[in-house]
Amino acid sequence: MEALALPSLGMPSQSFTLVLDGSPTPEATACVFKIAQRDAAWQTAFFPASASHAADQNYSSWGEMVQNPSYIMRGFPEAIRDITDMTSSLISCNFEPEVGGNKEELKKIRPTWTLENWRKEWAAHRPQDFSTEPPLPSWFNLRKEELGPVDEYEEVDDDDWDMF
Repeated sequence: MEALALPSLGMPSQSFTLVLDGSPTPEATACVFKIAQRDAAWQTAFFPASASHAADQNYSSWGEMVQNPSYIMRGFPEAIRDITDMTSSLISCNFEPEVGGNKEELKKIRPTWTLENWRKEWAAHRPQDFSTEPPLPSWFNLRKEELGPVDEYEEVDDDDWDMF
């Protein structure tokens, strides 16, 4: 999202591009991006639904609505759409994002849900986390590499990653 703000901050056009790099596992990367597409679909559906319930349910502020997990950030659905449609001049990807895959997701979204319904349904999203795929190292090994040698971590294996 920060990359999309660059032109408004004075960055000359054509001087910056961000490539979402799916190498060496483009299929796995496309699956992760599909989650971003799903979340964008939820945010798109959330605002009309939440606005229609705000007055009825005594929600006092915009902040109360945007604290809902269905809200990622302003402009997020549009950014994901532009990346998917390959119409963004700033952001592209070197893997094939799924096109039109949100139709099934949007069928699940109910315009009559309360904010509490949105929270509960969001918590039921799957998958909630990801593992890396070969030839990439595990998340744990990536983290160990970033931290450098730390004696207390040396005896921990990949299955213990959740403790961090």
